[in-house]
Amino acid sequence: MNQPTLAIVPDYAPAADSIEEDSVRQEMKHILASPGFASSAKLSSFLEYIVNETLSGNARDIKAYSIAINAFKRPSTFDPQADPIVRIQAGRMRRAMEQYYQTAEHSSPLRIVVAKGSYIPVFVPNAPPLMHPFDRTSKHKERN
Repeated sequence: MNQPTLAIVPDYAPAADSIEEDSVRQEMKHILASPGFASSAKLSSFLEYIVNETLSGNARDIKAYSIAINAFKRPSTFDPQADPIVRIQAGRMRRAMEQYYQTAEHSSPLRIVVAKGSYIPVFVPNAPPLMHPFDRTSKHKERN
């Protein structure tokens, strides 16, 4: 059964190849199982909420208030100006994801990225790391 492909990119983000929803959900599952997320219910709830909302077509509704209410179960009186929980957890989530991608040994076809200043995830194709042309560990050694 073929599933439609999705281009999951906010209006202001650079274009990405179409990415299948199943691939995004699989990548999220891998991230949630990683040590940085498995040990933190808040980070896991945060990531699940923003990815699910984006996949549901509600990326424009992802705001500090909606994250606090829906992911962190804060009361409807939550004031994002007075309570920095979402900003603090967003920074922690970004650092945990950065660490995950630095240490991940699986070959995922995509990355989930949450840019600083935004809570909307962007799903981008995973490119292999670029090799510097003068890297002495490459197969092509610099000639003297």
